[in-house]
Amino acid sequence: MKLSELIDKSFIEPITHTDKGIGIEIEMPLIPVGDGKVEISFIRQLTEFVLGMGFTPKDRTHDGIVSEMEDNEHNTFSFDTSWNTVEFSLMYKKDINTLYREYTSLLIPIQHFCMEHNYFLCGRGINPNYAKFDPAPIESAIYDTYTEFLKKYTWHHDGEIFHSICASVQAHFDAPDVPSFLKMFRLLRKAYVFDALFFANSLPPDNEFIEGRPALHPIERDTLCCRDDLWKYSGAANTQLLNVPLDTEDDYRNYIRSLKLFIVEKDGKFAAMEPCSLDEYCTDPDWTEEMFSVFRSFEPVAPTRRGTMEIRSTCVQPLDAMLEPTAFYAGLLAVPDDATVLVDEIYEKYFPKMEPPQVRTLLMRRSNADLRAKLKDEGKRLLSLSMNGLEKRGFGETKFLESLISRLDRNDWRVPAECWADDIFEQTIQQMKNIEKESCANVNK
Repeated sequence: MKLSELIDKSFIEPITHTDKGIGIEIEMPLIPVGDGKVEISFIRQLTEFVLGMGFTPKDRTHDGIVSEMEDNEHNTFSFDTSWNTVEFSLMYKKDINTLYREYTSLLIPIQHFCMEHNYFLCGRGINPNYAKFDPAPIESAIYDTYTEFLKKYTWHHDGEIFHSICASVQAHFDAPDVPSFLKMFRLLRKAYVFDALFFANSLPPDNEFIEGRPALHPIERDTLCCRDDLWKYSGAANTQLLNVPLDTEDDYRNYIRSLKLFIVEKDGKFAAMEPCSLDEYCTDPDWTEEMFSVFRSFEPVAPTRRGTMEIRSTCVQPLDAMLEPTAFYAGLLAVPDDATVLVDEIYEKYFPKMEPPQVRTLLMRRSNADLRAKLKDEGKRLLSLSMNGLEKRGFGETKFLESLISRLDRNDWRVPAECWADDIFEQTIQQMKNIEKESCANVNK
């Protein structure tokens, strides 16, 4: 197979062969009540409980511990990188209401089980237990290889801390054809920066912890979205937004070629390597399609091999606000032309000649509260337009943004990271009460 054929097969053809709707991945820190390390004995208990909910094993560690499982709807429950983060991956649905029901139907029983055993899942973008947890990655073939890459081929040689500490909520969107897909890609590349106005939720660790971890020294202390810096400075390939044109199919093919390989698979085994371009790697006549099994983009807005577009940059939200970012972007994508005009107007007025990463850095700085306040009216315009888009979708999804607007008004338009309670456990209990109260109300309708 030629490289051009592989690119088309992996990234072009799935776009037009999909009818998936919206999918979501939700990463949540798993924390012992009273801090400390997550015990493997509890992990075994938790996996047994989830298996009892109708899930079946999909992957295991070298020691045989179930690390990923799947239900009959192809939703998955897994541990992301380390035992400190639980991930729900929910299969594609046509509407966000159905996704939310799937999310709460998993969260409520699993959270109850965790709390009965003195653990809990929380909705913060940086694990509050960072000072006491064990950042060691799960012992599996792919995580072993990723750790090897971080240790060998990055400036910091730290194979643990970057991805064990942060959590995000990632939404996936489909498109009916390649031109629509590229329009979505261009819009989201500029719109993702406005997470700073609504969803920033990852304050950096304290200075003592950072000073004790040389790999973390470059991260910005003055930020509301530390997970941005954790990706930026991790040393992994394909994490930075590439400033390349995306107007045509050939532009998109060239974009894929500009990404780098750093882990390959051969004969069922993974190997880490110095990052290199596809063109460079494929000069070897022995390359095979298998070698690209884990090839992907990790940009803030990234295309997938499922033919969808993934918003990767949003911090995981408070548990009772988890799907608000998905609703926000779904609404904008329902009115893409109007959204593009509005986003471009905001850039031209406030950030002329600046690229999205620069804009996001400015907006995410905690000290730039005056700038975010200046953009309050623009934020309201974005939310209003997104509401119009959700109404156009016709699934009754505007309630998610109504809740967001109500929360923003209640908090004087401060983002979640600026509204943290001192007691994360008590805050989590209140969020679960809100979720269960709403679930009961919906059942009784």
